Amino acid sequence: MGKVIVILLIAAAAWVGSVFHTEGTDKAFGGIFAPIESVRESESSAVLALSPAAQAADVPAQPRMNAGGVTQGVRNRLNESSERRR
Repeated sequence: MGKVIVILLIAAAAWVGSVFHTEGTDKAFGGIFAPIESVRESESSAVLALSPAAQAADVPAQPRMNAGGVTQGVRNRLNESSERRR
């Protein structure tokens, strides 16, 4: 009997999740969760606001990359350690 209840709870959770995914919080279940979305949007806009110093900073034209990529340093260290062992 316990397994049946667990299976039903999992199925209900999957159904609720799919409703939220397809309709969004503003339309799911008649809009009962719409205030959650509006609070989330107001918080995210406050977090993403840049300070005047950050707005005035220059953005680099191209990101810096190592000549050999991320793994080249590791590869060099492995080669050096294998040469020391010989």
